[in-house]
Amino acid sequence: MSILGKVWNTFRNFIGGISGIWCIIIIAALDIQIFCRTFLGFSTTWSEEVAELCFVGLIFCYLAQCEKEGAHLQLEILFQIWPKLKFYMDVAGKSICIIYCAFVIYSESLLIPTTMKLTTAACHIPIRYVHYLIVLGSAMWIIQECISLYEIFKERRAQKA
Repeated sequence: MSILGKVWNTFRNFIGGISGIWCIIIIAALDIQIFCRTFLGFSTTWSEEVAELCFVGLIFCYLAQCEKEGAHLQLEILFQIWPKLKFYMDVAGKSICIIYCAFVIYSESLLIPTTMKLTTAACHIPIRYVHYLIVLGSAMWIIQECISLYEIFKERRAQKA
């Protein structure tokens, strides 16, 4: 494995670890909210906000890891019906994901400047951080999709040889 590959895997694993921490924060924040509502008779203003922000970060930043693990949803039945088209369907699906992520990054680049001064109501967390996480996660997904496409083409060449 090249140095660049090792750096990518280390970065992806680091983001995966942070995503795990966000998952723990989500569970803790929601547990606190449930405890306060059920036993103390009041609702916290910050817990749902923190859970939502961590959830967005978790979803977008873990996309690349899901791609690496092959955990994204696929229509496996199509691969069974048309096994000879699996290569083309994989390439088309990954290409569509790359185009989608590029569109998300472009959309976010238009949206981020308008959110520079906005903060969340309860915690006063800058909204732009959420948008930065969306850009980061989409960029990581594009990188992992390109790596997956390379591996698909490499595997196809090996099968033909």
